[in-house]
Amino acid sequence: IFLKGLNLAPDNSTAQVRLMGSIGYLKAAQGEFDAAFSYFDKSVAGAKRIGDDALYVSIDLQRTAILQLVGRFSEAKTDLLDIRQICLDGGRRYHVAHCANDLGEIARFEGDVEAAERYYRESLDFYESIGSTSGWIPKVNLGILLAEQGRALEAREYLEQAFIRLTRLKQRQILGGLHIVLTLVAAHEADWDDWDRNFQKGSEMLEGTGTIDTDAARAARLSGEACFAKGQSDRALKALQLSLSNYQRMEREEDAAIVLDIIEEVEAMLARE
Repeated sequence: IFLKGLNLAPDNSTAQVRLMGSIGYLKAAQGEFDAAFSYFDKSVAGAKRIGDDALYVSIDLQRTAILQLVGRFSEAKTDLLDIRQICLDGGRRYHVAHCANDLGEIARFEGDVEAAERYYRESLDFYESIGSTSGWIPKVNLGILLAEQGRALEAREYLEQAFIRLTRLKQRQILGGLHIVLTLVAAHEADWDDWDRNFQKGSEMLEGTGTIDTDAARAARLSGEACFAKGQSDRALKALQLSLSNYQRMEREEDAAIVLDIIEEVEAMLARE
């Protein structure tokens, strides 16, 4: 339907730009990332050409989300900084919050924890300034960041606040990933009963919804490493296998290779026990 509409849309029109963006999003959802970026690039260029800032922001935010999904963080960061400035100048606080959260995500994956925490708190402040219910997003990400630093008590506070909101929204695909993040908190606290509960629920939810989750993949890897460091090799292996599965489905070969190396180390340890 979208392709038929695209063939009928006038060149350099808003309709053409929107349709190309919609097709790009659909292709990405189907895992056809090369085709997705081809459509997104044309759509973003079209929005710039016709001088529609609102349209450009809307489409390029979708494009940057896919760039992050496939690990092209540098490109995503460049676009997000551009979008953020346009939105700051135009008073679009909701979109500033969106950009700040995504910039926090990129900073976290690049290892710049100070910048990540700053961006997440900026995002939360902007969402709360407009009374947006989307404040759970930076709360989750701030909780993840704190968990990754071993700041378990602070992490649990933000994660449990977000958990309440997500449960009300019945967001099972997100809750699944959040349960996996909570295994990292539990590993830091050495609360293995809590680890088992969250891992079981998270695994079931992710499998049931067919969700590919970058946060779950990373948290599962870190949870596996934390378990391994504390002598919990069986739990470590479960978490690492979940991480590997997610990275492979996202075609993140470098990340998958890192996890596979850790799995081999854990398996060697189990073989000696």
